[in-house]
Amino acid sequence: IFLMQKTFIGTGAGNRGYLSQKKLITAVQAIFYSGIAWIFLNFIASVLGMFGRLIDCTWTEPWRLGFISWMSVESKAEMWVLIIVMWIGFLAFDLVNIAVTVNYTTQCQLVIVLVRGLTEKVRDKTIPLETAMKQIFDTGKAIDALNEQMAIAVSVMEFNFASHSILCLHSFFVLQSGFGLLSNTNAEVLFVLSAILDFIMWTAIALFPIIQAARVTNACQSQIKTALEIRTRPFQYKDMDQVQLDSFITFLNAHNKRAKLFRVPVVSHYLWALGAVALFVILVLIELEFISVNW
Repeated sequence: IFLMQKTFIGTGAGNRGYLSQKKLITAVQAIFYSGIAWIFLNFIASVLGMFGRLIDCTWTEPWRLGFISWMSVESKAEMWVLIIVMWIGFLAFDLVNIAVTVNYTTQCQLVIVLVRGLTEKVRDKTIPLETAMKQIFDTGKAIDALNEQMAIAVSVMEFNFASHSILCLHSFFVLQSGFGLLSNTNAEVLFVLSAILDFIMWTAIALFPIIQAARVTNACQSQIKTALEIRTRPFQYKDMDQVQLDSFITFLNAHNKRAKLFRVPVVSHYLWALGAVALFVILVLIELEFISVNW
């Protein structure tokens, strides 16, 4: 709550860029509505998968549904009761996942706006450097709190998100390689659509916190770049003592904050390199036929 109040106080209705209060509200609302859309689409994916199983089996073969293999189901009513209970469990599980993710990404967005806004104020010389250093120090405390509290919970949940994404991708490759083997083609189509939608949803919820953490790190690094620009081309600060500018740069270098997940700083160029390596490994596995793909 303190971070949100401080961020909104630092913005204004008539400002532009990162100092625009309207853009801040729009960004926070977009994160919230994205979370609602994720819950809805993930629920749709589970419905598609369930109807695929119902189409592919009969009521005399309840073992095909897997999750009731140990129960004795004697009627359709009992079957639907179990399915509804399962969907309620899925919904509760998704609500916990999205609540933690939306909370973390919203705090990251607030930190980004706060840091970028301070950077613009320093560049335009709308606040003294002494005041800027105090506000940057307070912002660093918010980043430390983010790394210590929410980042730990998100890091643990990232394993869950990644495992779901990998399982969905594996299911897609299995279904794609064995397409036409089931007794009902409509069931196969529903299975494939469910696997694709599940993969997209779990990959999105896994990547979103990482991307936001990388944006926080980039925002903090932009402060150092701005300080170097001011030092080399001091248009707004041409009347200021160069010693003060040097001390400001020294302060920023000593106060270089980074967002962390898994206790590791999240840097954008490292993520690009990791993504390129992962793509290369997948292509190699496909070429070696460890992953079966029918082109």
